[in-house]
Amino acid sequence: MIASSPLKNNYIPMKKFLIVCAILFIAGVGCKKMDYDGSNPCGCSPIEPPGLNLVIKNTAGDDLLNEKTVGAYAKDNIQLFIKEVNGKETPINFNIRPSSAFGDEKFNFNLLSSWGFYFLPKQANKTVYLKLGDSEPYELLLDLSKPAEASLLINKKAAEREKSGVGRSLPIFYLIESN
Repeated sequence: MIASSPLKNNYIPMKKFLIVCAILFIAGVGCKKMDYDGSNPCGCSPIEPPGLNLVIKNTAGDDLLNEKTVGAYAKDNIQLFIKEVNGKETPINFNIRPSSAFGDEKFNFNLLSSWGFYFLPKQANKTVYLKLGDSEPYELLLDLSKPAEASLLINKKAAEREKSGVGRSLPIFYLIESN
């Protein structure tokens, strides 16, 4: 009878252990994501790029994205798009987020939200157009270079930004429809 070597018996489990460690290391490094501005690597949570969060209300302060409001805009009557050099209008995806609570704070307006601004090609014109119903489109220029200081120009005028705790964590802007 041939005696087996204790080193030989431990070699196979150790090899499997090293393979598993290598796979975990590669997966850990490969899954690291960078924040939208290239900083703060984080592989433990999805990254939400900065985008447009817009409240549309009338001069009386009524939420024009709330279907219960008289004169509100349905999602089908809203267009968000860019104009390419050749004049072609390319739509940008957006959604209407219902009013909700952000932590302990209740935010009472629906939001038009879009992350399409962030994904525009670097060389593209950063001007985006918002058309509400049959009205002339609004020209939007969103500066997301520093999210904490994000700014929005609507028809070349600075849009009001939400100042509450909700507005500090999520840049929310107001468009006041005067029609």
